Amino acid sequence: MSSSEAAALMSYYTRIINNLYNTFGYMLLGVGTIGCVLNCIMFTQKIMRKSSSSIYFLAFNIISLFILYSILFITLLRNSSKIDLTILSIIGCKIYYYIRTVVTVLASYYLVLASIDRALFTSPNALIRQRSTHRLAYQSIGGVTIIILLYYIQTPVFANLYQLYPGVYLCYYPQESYRNFSTFNSLIINAIVPILLLTIFGTLTVKHLYQKRIQPVTVNPTVVNTGRSNKTRQMTMMLLIEILIYAFCQLMLLCFNIYSQLTQNQTKTAQQTALEQFIISIFFLFTIIPHVTSFYVYLVISKPFRKQTCKVLFNICRYHLNHNG
Repeated sequence: MSSSEAAALMSYYTRIINNLYNTFGYMLLGVGTIGCVLNCIMFTQKIMRKSSSSIYFLAFNIISLFILYSILFITLLRNSSKIDLTILSIIGCKIYYYIRTVVTVLASYYLVLASIDRALFTSPNALIRQRSTHRLAYQSIGGVTIIILLYYIQTPVFANLYQLYPGVYLCYYPQESYRNFSTFNSLIINAIVPILLLTIFGTLTVKHLYQKRIQPVTVNPTVVNTGRSNKTRQMTMMLLIEILIYAFCQLMLLCFNIYSQLTQNQTKTAQQTALEQFIISIFFLFTIIPHVTSFYVYLVISKPFRKQTCKVLFNICRYHLNHNG
């Protein structure tokens, strides 16, 4: 392929990506923002707070809002409006990469913590079920957050503005050694490990749902009744569907990243490079989907969640009508 044909192909892929981001990307941002805000309102309601899972769901949706605006929104500005906020200053570049790295990892592990909580709560052993508590939820979320914030503290040190050619800069890791470490780290910590843990605890939860529960004489009846409630079962199903969506969207990018690592030392044509950039831009949008769809998935699969949502929205509308009237 000649250089002119390669340039034309790259221009063609760029137009498709820009059109996709200008339509589907902003749609994801708007729909996702509404869904995350409503989820945050729902999981702070008294009736929802009775389950420890609500704390994990709340944390996941708060971090999803950060992802929508610290990653998706900035990417949309760069692709549609040609405004790159990451190259305005070195400090801004460093802060951007730190926040981008941390929030994506936190989202993965908040979901992992939620799956562990459901595996504990659905256990056939009542003593194990009692380990699923609000106190454990707050402690585990706080602990994981601190560990991840500290683990990635080196990110701002290596992130910097990288000059591609005169007048054109890119916020990235100029050091090749750290780029390789960052890619490998992303594959293991932010993809393979979370997906593996979600698979293990998700499978364990499903297994528990179909097992007969063992209730010792000293068991607290409240714990048993709560465990048997339909609302708790549906909250478990909400999490399992969330795990499936998340794992599916992450697996596509994971497979492509593994392919990229295996072929990084191969000589690629301009056509291959353009195609790979096009594919990774598509897969990037797929990784945003789990942070957009959760509220709407909950509405579809959970009748108690639908009823509570209608009740909350009705109360909000009534409050505004009374005060504005």
